[in-house]
Amino acid sequence: MAEQNIEIFKSHNIKEIVTSCPHCYNTLKHEYPKYGGEFKVVHYTELIADLISRGKLKLTNELNSKLTYHDPCYLGRYNSVYQEPRRILQAIPRQSLRNGTIEDTGFCCGGGGGSCG
Repeated sequence: MAEQNIEIFKSHNIKEIVTSCPHCYNTLKHEYPKYGGEFKVVHYTELIADLISRGKLKLTNELNSKLTYHDPCYLGRYNSVYQEPRRILQAIPRQSLRNGTIEDTGFCCGGGGGSCG
């Protein structure tokens, strides 16, 4: 199936893929190259955090709430994408982010399964 997908992507001249799914991110980034699928793969949090940092996107609606962020295993533990989701949440005016100061680890339980998406 990966080989079929790769051929379809190539037939449409796809060079970059943006995904919201941590599992797909991991598969496209690490497994597709084994089958000739050399694409730039970006998780949407990386894209949005980049737009915010470059001043292309500004979050203006306030959110007077305490937030807790759970790192998906396939985003944090397996791909070291920790800061981008936190930067997005921290860019929301009037929010309080719990666990937002962790630099290179997350709150992944390590148990796997459906809750680690």
